[in-house]
Amino acid sequence: TVSGIDTICSGQSVNVFASANGGTQPYNYLWSNGATGNPISVSPTSLFTVYYVTITDSNGCMASSPTGDTIYVFPALSVIVYSDTTICAGQAVSIGAIASGDNHLYTYNWSNGNTDSGPFSISPTTTTTYSVIVSSGCGGIISSQIIVKVNPVPNIQFSGNVIKGCIPLNINFTNTSTILSGNIVFWLWNFGDATFNDTTQNPGHLYELPGNYTVTLTAISDSGCSTTISKTDYISIENTPVSNFVLNPTNGCVNTNITATNNSSNATKYLWTMPGSNYSDTSTRFNPFPFSYPMDSTYIVTLTASTDYGCTSTSQNNVTICCCTELYVPNAFTPGLNINNKFFALGEGILFFHMSIYNRWGGSGLLVYETFDISQGWDGTCGSLPAPEDVYVYQIEYTIECGSIIPKYTQGIVTVIR
Repeated sequence: TVSGIDTICSGQSVNVFASANGGTQPYNYLWSNGATGNPISVSPTSLFTVYYVTITDSNGCMASSPTGDTIYVFPALSVIVYSDTTICAGQAVSIGAIASGDNHLYTYNWSNGNTDSGPFSISPTTTTTYSVIVSSGCGGIISSQIIVKVNPVPNIQFSGNVIKGCIPLNINFTNTSTILSGNIVFWLWNFGDATFNDTTQNPGHLYELPGNYTVTLTAISDSGCSTTISKTDYISIENTPVSNFVLNPTNGCVNTNITATNNSSNATKYLWTMPGSNYSDTSTRFNPFPFSYPMDSTYIVTLTASTDYGCTSTSQNNVTICCCTELYVPNAFTPGLNINNKFFALGEGILFFHMSIYNRWGGSGLLVYETFDISQGWDGTCGSLPAPEDVYVYQIEYTIECGSIIPKYTQGIVTVIR
């Protein structure tokens, strides 16, 4: 009889034998492959080989085995690796190998140190060849390789000619992006202000609202590799300052104190200039100290309001200063004499004049005399009678012109001497 299935590695040998009984020994063995003897050594190359035997005893009686000895030969060792591939720098790709044949006891040794079939992820920075050597339990060794081509990605750089300012602010962006090989063929800008994206290489953009804006640029190469960079809060836009102030008064006499009230908005810094004033030619206070002018003229007061980003706004107001006539009023007179016998005020440029004279209780007392003519003085009488020697109170209202009509007022006492 011949029976059984044996498995061998490609190139190996194995003994095939038969057992017989009966008849008259010795037996002669003739195998289907032409070999004689028992056992025989065979080295089949086919995947399956069946060996049959015919036995003849010494009397010439023959017997053939109904079954043979089947020898299975492992297929030759082979390996299939993942296809060569192309990626962009910074990307990952999976590679691996699948071995077959021999006895399936495989050992993998990759050039990057991996020891399994994969797949496993790799991220080469340059084009790299990954080699694998596969060994089997039958002693077979085979190798293969995978080429991973790495295309460079754009190196994005950009800047704005100005990144801080006040609305409306037009910014010109300069794109200095580069790539190691190939060309950058597409640009996509996002300016962070909900406007349409721009695809020009070096765009200009107008910001019309205050705020902080993140600018994003995406670049794509001719190999399809892209990079995106965002500069967070790269652009800072403020409201435009508005310089505004009022002067009080806007006209007056020499050395009249003038107050400036700052009504500016959207500003953090202030510069006042008031050339020729008694206080100072400049001030950086929100409201300057009151100031005056020593000479008659029309002066220009300027306020420059600015922001931390250097945006400015300037406004101006005029102030007119006059050499106003002083009103001279004596404090005593002697009615009835030839000199100093009338009480009146002296002054020039008086537009309106009203003088009232009262007894010592002033306005709450008796009105002694009243005139609207500066040239008409009091002769010391009360009605038709001489006023008694005493101290009297005068009140004078008058106006002068200095750019506009300026009302004035003064009061004092005068003594009637008899």
